Formats: sequence, C-alpha cells, structure tokens
Amino acid sequence: MRWPALLFAAALAIPILAAPFANAQTSLRGLIERAIREEELAREEAARRARSDAADYQRRFWERLFGEIAFKELTRLAQDGDLQAQLMVGRWNESHGHEAEAVAWYRRAAEQGYHEAQADLGRMYAQGKGLQRDPALAAEWLGKAAAQGLPRAEFEFGQMHLQGTGVPRNEAQALAWLRKAAEQGHVEAQWKLGTLLAATSMQARNDEEAIRWLRLAAEKGHTQASSELALMLAEGRGTPRNEAEAFRLFEQAARQGVAEAQFHLGEMYAAGRGTPQSESMAIVWWRKAAEHGSREAQYLLGVRHAEGRGVPKDPFEAAWWLRKAADQGDPRAQYRVGLAHLQGEGVAKDPVRAHQWLALAQAAGHAEAAEPLKSLEATMTSRQIDQAKALAREWRGRFEAAGGARPAAR
Repeated sequence: MRWPALLFAAALAIPILAAPFANAQTSLRGLIERAIREEELAREEAARRARSDAADYQRRFWERLFGEIAFKELTRLAQDGDLQAQLMVGRWNESHGHEAEAVAWYRRAAEQGYHEAQADLGRMYAQGKGLQRDPALAAEWLGKAAAQGLPRAEFEFGQMHLQGTGVPRNEAQALAWLRKAAEQGHVEAQWKLGTLLAATSMQARNDEEAIRWLRLAAEKGHTQASSELALMLAEGRGTPRNEAEAFRLFEQAARQGVAEAQFHLGEMYAAGRGTPQSESMAIVWWRKAAEHGSREAQYLLGVRHAEGRGVPKDPFEAAWWLRKAADQGDPRAQYRVGLAHLQGEGVAKDPVRAHQWLALAQAAGHAEAAEPLKSLEATMTSRQIDQAKALAREWRGRFEAAGGARPAAR
C-alpha cells in the first residue's frame, strides 16, 4: 500500500501529542514510538477509505506533530544513529517532497536491519520515488522486512510473487506470504487472500477458507471484502446460501461507493432476492454502478433503455451506455453498438463504425455478430473495410495498453 495515504488513526492522538516537548528527549521518544505504533492502523484505514487530499493531510500532520525545534531534536537523534528517528526523518522528508533525502534516511536504517525502514526503502524502489525504479531491489528489501515478520511487508512481498514483479511468479509463495500477513490481522491481506482463494482460476481454491478471510476483513470495515463476501453468500459458495445477509452486505458496500456492490445490489432488487422486488430500485443502483465505471451496469442500462424496460425507451441513452460498456471491452455491448450504427438508432448511421464494432464483438467470441458483419461487408467498398479494420486496431491498441480485460461473451 502506498505511503502517503497517511495516519488517519494517528490524527486522533494529535491533541495529546501536541503538548510541549521541545527539549525533552523522553517526550520525543514517546512521540516517535506512538507514531510508529499508529502507522499500521492508519494504513488499513487508508485502504478502506480513499482520501484525495492524502498528501496535504500528511504534511499538516507532520507540521502539528513536529514543530521546528522538535524536528531539529529528532534529526539530531537520527544523526546519532537512532533507527526509529532515522525512519521518522525519512518519512518527514518524503511527505515534504524531498524523496532522495528520504531514501538516504531509509537506507541508513535499513542497512542496520530495521524492518520498517527496509519496507519503506523497498516501497521507494517499487514506485521509483527518489531513485530509479527497480523491482528486483524492491523485492529484496521488502523480502528482508517480511522475513522479520512485518505484516505490511509480508503483504507487499506476497503481491510481488503473485504478479511476478521483481521475483518469479509463484502462486504458492504469494499465498504463503499473504497468509502470514493475514494471520497478523492485516486487513488488506485478509481481503486479498480471501479473494484469491475464492477465484476459480487458482489451483489452491478453497471457498470455505475464502469465506473466513473475507468475513474477517469485512468485520473491520473493508468494503471490497464485504461485497465479495456478499456474492459468495448469494451464490451459496463455501457457506449455505443467505440472500438476506448478502443483500445487507451489498447495500453496506454499495453505500460506500463500491461499484461492484452497487451492480449486484441492483440485481438483487431486480430479482427480488433478499428484498422485495423493485425494478425502480434496481435502475437506481445500476445507474450508480454505471456512473462508477461498472461495464456490467453500463450494458444493462443500455439494454433497458433500448427495450424500454423499467425506464423510458430512449435509443440515444441506450447508445450512450452501450458505447461506454463497449469501450471497456464488453463484446455484447460492442455487438449492440455495431447494430446501432448499422441501423442509425441513437447514433449516426455509419457502415464503417458498424463494421468496426461488429468485428470487435466477433473477435471476442460473440457468435451473433458474424451474420450481420458478413452481410455488411457485401455492401462496403474495400476502402471502407480497410478504414473499419484500422479503427478496430486502434481501439484494440488503446484497450490493451490500458490493461483491459474482456468479460466472457454471452
């Protein structure tokens, strides 16, 4: 997780910590130790609640925590070899944009074996802050901190094994490190471990264990974990089906802005699962999810507007949402956008654009796109077909560069 999404929990301690201590080394020592103890709670809070002003918040925190005189004393302690003070001076410099200076302090403490500094130095290498990005060195330093049992380092090291970043990709190692962090109460690790164990693509899939970890993270307020736990409860995976509890968890996460939960909550309303059926409430939540970027919700809204189900029939609104889903790689939406351009429904009638989208849908496995595409090509010039193919290549390049992943064609 990134620093500086910093110290929300520590803010609660500021009125206590702000007492005069400028020349009292014992007070400064207590302040340093308190700040370090609060750090992991703050990191977990940052994971649960995105904060757009994190950098400004961090600077304000440091200005209130360490006044000018106290910071000079902190620096003196660091120069005298105090590892915790070196870590804090590094973080102060990082929060104020002095990244190279931060790296120097982190390295100084890390080379003496201080696990907190090792983790921060690894993070700087991973992000390329204050030095050249180097995934291998990031893995080396995070591995050192993880070997000493630091939960956040165990989590990041597990992630690196999962992604094959700086180390060879190794699913077993990834799960082992994530489990170590999860067992120490690291909420992000609990969520990630639960998600991986529930994934159908994982060799080590274990729905029962996944439920346990997701529930632990959800109980700590992790909204993504709540959403994924709700999905397993709704499907009866790893636990008896419980639609009422699934609805409650989806609603809880949806109200926190989780697009996946908003989409599934709409599904629950539409089907009357765990709650009385309500088409209007389904539309409300699908719209929220669509506005948050859910391509499933965008597709459904487009279809509903095209067919006039639960909303007024509106080909322009339908085309708007279908195009958004199509741009995110949904082959069903691409097929419908292609037909819309072919027929001029809600968009300009354009055989080149129609060919582009129908060809993309067919390439993604949407079987129904083949027949209208073949019929369309028979009416087009070779120049028009070449233009359509060029547009499809351009779209595919942008999509792949953005790391897009297609849903399965239906």
